[in-house]
Amino acid sequence: MLNDYFKYGAITAKVKSMHGYSFKSSDYEALMSKRNIGEMLSFLKSTESYGFLLRDMDETAMSRIAIEAALKKDLFYKYLKLFNYIGFSQKKSIAYIILKAEADEILRYVRFIKAHKPDEYFMLKSEFLLEHSKIDFKSLQSKISFNDLQQAVKGTHYYSALSDFGSDFDYTEVEHAVYTSYYGYKLELFSNLDDAAKNQITDMIFTQIDFINISAIIRLKGYYGAGNDKETISKYLLPYSKYLKGNLLNAVLQAPDKEAVYNALRKSPYGGFFEHSDRMYVDAMIPLFLTRYCKRLFNSGTPSLGIALAYLQLQEIEIQNIINIIESVGYDLMPDVMRKYLYIS
Repeated sequence: MLNDYFKYGAITAKVKSMHGYSFKSSDYEALMSKRNIGEMLSFLKSTESYGFLLRDMDETAMSRIAIEAALKKDLFYKYLKLFNYIGFSQKKSIAYIILKAEADEILRYVRFIKAHKPDEYFMLKSEFLLEHSKIDFKSLQSKISFNDLQQAVKGTHYYSALSDFGSDFDYTEVEHAVYTSYYGYKLELFSNLDDAAKNQITDMIFTQIDFINISAIIRLKGYYGAGNDKETISKYLLPYSKYLKGNLLNAVLQAPDKEAVYNALRKSPYGGFFEHSDRMYVDAMIPLFLTRYCKRLFNSGTPSLGIALAYLQLQEIEIQNIINIIESVGYDLMPDVMRKYLYIS
């Protein structure tokens, strides 16, 4: 344990300090009380969390998309702050945040191509990604095909994921290939950590993937008529798991419909998420699980790299919460409805 304090004491102390500026329930309530984008931006500029980041944005002329792009930069700034507090051997592991940004941006580009609007593509991510990624995203803003994307990702682990697709690609298959590559490389990055940190982090990743796969199964059975077609469904599942394997996976795959999937899952270690008749949409369970897991890890006593990664994950969810609230204004949703899209458990 003493060794953990020497290795991770500095970054754990820094994370605890930064966490003090995180949004609280009262901050979310204040944001939800605002009537338009300008008022929301003005409130965010008044907070210690986002005031510096948004200080130059004009409340009278700023779009929701521009605010969203600025908020997402905040995660990179926090990442850079923490980067200087860890040893050289751990720096590669924390670089996973770049991998996720790359995966998200690749799939954004693919969606523009699939919608036959590649000329409308613009890069949503920050200068940080342009500087640190090996993928030439800037060049893609002036190129218009899937082949251009394949050329741009050459020399990265995403190339093998995308190289077999042609111009008539299926988006869901491309998404599966990109995220399989992302999670595989992410797990590889963490494999060199000491056992305690590696076990904490891989446990979280495998459970997150279980929920992603459960979501995919329910969507395929409930909305795409996949029934108990195991071969078709398995094609879209990420090849990693914690509990969703063996007998449990077979029971879920053989379930004839969405309701039968819920019944099978209620008997699993994830049963608590499926016990109520008014279950939330399953995609919402992923950030809810991560919030609970990361808060438990963050509040654990022993310093570790896992605490820093839990903090970054919680910050990513916080930013998504804020974006959800801002988007809700466009739909004139009341605070009671907005709260359903917040993950602060």
